Amino acid sequence: MCRRRGNSRITLPVAGLFSDKPMGQVAGKYDNIQRATQKLGTTLQDIHMSLQMLTTPSMPFSRICEEGLFDLKRNRFVNLVVE
Repeated sequence: MCRRRGNSRITLPVAGLFSDKPMGQVAGKYDNIQRATQKLGTTLQDIHMSLQMLTTPSMPFSRICEEGLFDLKRNRFVNLVVE
């Protein structure tokens, strides 16, 4: 059985992207989620952005992560500087 700890759920009823709650309330929940993931061992500085970029349909074969832009088809990082 899975138990939910704390009040770390953020609902996004406006187009699935935005909350209708006050910014301070959303920011507090966001901080709770970030702290919880750090306790679980993540080294990502912004778990929310990382998860959003992993699932975006606008870039089907590329993903942005803290190390840079990753090409999923070629299984390598993309050089962002063209010489």
